[in-house]
Amino acid sequence: MRIRRLKILGVATALSLVAALLGVVLYLLPRENGPSVNRIADFAALNEATFWVEDQPWLARIARFPSRTVENDRLRFVAIDEGSLAPPPDGLGAWPWPRAAHGKLLERLAKAGARVVALDVLFLEPSADPAQDAALARGLRAQPAVLGFTAETTRGGNFSLLAPPPALASAARALGFTTVDNPGGWLFGQYLTITPERSRTYLSLAAAAASAYTGARVTPVDAWRARLGGEEVALGGDGLLTMLPFKEAHHVDQQPANGLASRAGASNVSVPFAQAVSYADALRMSDRDLAAFARGELVVVGPTAQSLGDYIITPSGRYPGSFANLRLIDQLLTGTFVRRVPPWLDLALIVLLPLLAGFAVTQLRPVVGVAIGVAIVLLYSALAVAVYGYTLHWMNLIHVGAAVLLAVLLVALYRTVVEGAEKRVIREMFGKHVSPALVDEMLAHDDPLQTLAP
Repeated sequence: MRIRRLKILGVATALSLVAALLGVVLYLLPRENGPSVNRIADFAALNEATFWVEDQPWLARIARFPSRTVENDRLRFVAIDEGSLAPPPDGLGAWPWPRAAHGKLLERLAKAGARVVALDVLFLEPSADPAQDAALARGLRAQPAVLGFTAETTRGGNFSLLAPPPALASAARALGFTTVDNPGGWLFGQYLTITPERSRTYLSLAAAAASAYTGARVTPVDAWRARLGGEEVALGGDGLLTMLPFKEAHHVDQQPANGLASRAGASNVSVPFAQAVSYADALRMSDRDLAAFARGELVVVGPTAQSLGDYIITPSGRYPGSFANLRLIDQLLTGTFVRRVPPWLDLALIVLLPLLAGFAVTQLRPVVGVAIGVAIVLLYSALAVAVYGYTLHWMNLIHVGAAVLLAVLLVALYRTVVEGAEKRVIREMFGKHVSPALVDEMLAHDDPLQTLAP
């Protein structure tokens, strides 16, 4: 019987390792391959679980996570929204607008005392009317500003850059790439810096804006760390600054409001961590009101109108792409970063917990073993969510849980099949020769065949 138990334990261990191997393979998939099952899906599940806990009043009394959507008093947002696209006089009309309008906004913000403006609007070609570029350049010289550009690295490793025209680039305080990491179409984060072929280092729009605002230099260290002045910036092991998801606010204007840029039925979205005004409102606000809004602040200008099509898909839903750069700037200014635990710890958990659960099923009745496996998954999930909710340390959630459940089910199924076959043997051998009560007593034994031993 000892050989039989060793056989069961060996098969159970092999099945648990199969479950663990599947979890490891999915965990190690590159971000762009299978985002619905790899680490992207894990990050989405972890954040959704955190949001769910925060939305439950009874859980909020037990586990009140620190808020990551507190308004950043150094950050402002000017939205190119639906109201700003309304025909004059309420808005500025259809996009694209004359570049002189952006120059005017920059000059007004300079007069209001804004410290830095980050333009999440691309000006990648000279205007057909040189006077428009001249007007925008005047605004850029009046107001320290960061201009966006696009940067891409192909699968072949070739780096391409599409920057603003020299007349605009030279007038700006700094340039920053707006490209974000979109594996499988999901926004996950952004490279803080890019250094193609060990040449010049380019900063992201968020990094360039935070650097211009604080006066601190952004310095890459390695794949896990960078520095903003004397402060450490946590990266995701691949040079990526992971974006901390959030819930946007959404409302529909029912009627125009006191002459401000609005129109009935216009859909508007906003973020909880930055004060915002519409672009058209910023142009018509009084000097005093605009100064109260922008003085000494970092002002981000970007589109939110659905008609402009600048929307992205994130683990938390679909929202304007400018919100991603706004959030990344917020994280850099507040030092709020998602920190991955070392990959070896994730991998160890994906392998060891299924083995532990599978062993438990071999020592107990299958039903009890399955219950213990489910309990392990629930307790581990609560731990992972709590660690993330309180400290923003990201422990793997779905691959560990799925591997444990799969191991438990496979081992329980194996035991059920094997023991079912043994019970059929007992019934066939003794059912016609001994009393049913004795047969039932034999079948109730954890190892029915052991009852046949002398």
